[in-house]
Amino acid sequence: EMAAIRDTVGLEEGAVRAIAAGADAICVGGGLVDEEVVILLGDALTAAVRDGRLTEERLTEAAGRVAALGGRRVGRGAPERAVGLEAARRALRASGLEPLADAPVVVELRPEASIAVGLVPWGLGDVLAERDAAVRVLRIGGPRDVEAAVAAAESRPLIVVVRDLHRHPAHAAAADAILARRPDAIVVEMGVPVRRPAGAHALLDTHGAARVSAVAAADLLSAGGR
Repeated sequence: EMAAIRDTVGLEEGAVRAIAAGADAICVGGGLVDEEVVILLGDALTAAVRDGRLTEERLTEAAGRVAALGGRRVGRGAPERAVGLEAARRALRASGLEPLADAPVVVELRPEASIAVGLVPWGLGDVLAERDAAVRVLRIGGPRDVEAAVAAAESRPLIVVVRDLHRHPAHAAAADAILARRPDAIVVEMGVPVRRPAGAHALLDTHGAARVSAVAAADLLSAGGR
């Protein structure tokens, strides 16, 4: 497994180059890799200092900055959750939305978790389902699941939720296929809105995938895009 990781993504070399270029921390883990990977990267940084590819001063500087950040306190008292929701609402960009005539079927195209981000909850379906038990949430992986997703929606409103569609060709193909069958579907992009499904006219960009972004999106959809 470790050999496969090294051959595929070059973690050691990437870590060394990132620190040398000015990065102060390397994000790995997220529940997807074990402690051996952390040790592997530490050994790679040590070896880079020994062979002169990375200066000890740069490594010390990075460690100091990380330590300082970890000891910093941001704000006092209870968090102002309303601020986050207001920011999420301001980040929304919508076009072509109509009021939902019925409880929707939500189809989420979820990419594999990365070692940088890890396994973190995101999406819109769960938030909508908490508000209406009739909401149905389907999570699919690619074009092979399109027919089942469209059939599940039948005549109900359909919401297609994606994240960074431009980075996932299989998801882009699936979204295109869904929109070809259901051009009335609402497309919610919770990542960077670069790639649009062909034929999409009802669009909602959240510019974020945190729960607060999903709440803001759900509020807007419930209000019919107003």
